[in-house]
Amino acid sequence: MPSRQDQTQLYVVTVFERRHVNRLREVFISRLGKWGDPASDKSVIPFMTEYGRCLGYTHQWQGSQHQDLQPSCMASVDDPVEYGRANDMGWRTFRTKLESDPLLPNEIICPYPKVQCVDCGMCDGKDSKFKKNIAVNAHGVRYKVNRYKEYRTQLELPVV
Repeated sequence: MPSRQDQTQLYVVTVFERRHVNRLREVFISRLGKWGDPASDKSVIPFMTEYGRCLGYTHQWQGSQHQDLQPSCMASVDDPVEYGRANDMGWRTFRTKLESDPLLPNEIICPYPKVQCVDCGMCDGKDSKFKKNIAVNAHGVRYKVNRYKEYRTQLELPVV
């Protein structure tokens, strides 16, 4: 197994490679945490954010040990109370809502599916050129939408 130093050296980029990487920076967008929450493995974030724009969402935004994710990740929130708490802590938010719910202050609706995430890039954390919070209507397979509605009912939030 290679040593930690050998592993680090794998990521050294030559001047020639960096020139090409820099050309890709404006078009390359990757999703942090494609297979889970980015807070569970932060080791790749510096590499990913150096070589392109990243979209990321974390449900672990409340933990003090995860505040360093604010520049590159959105706080994934499920209700107005979490939205307010995350904003108070300095996070931009990505909030799931019902279609009948109004947008909250400083919030816009996610343009998906009209615009694909790779073309949009608004969910790239606090350091983004976009400053608004993002809301998305609950969508997808019926059981997930129903599960969200049940969650809302448990919180005694209106379900229309």
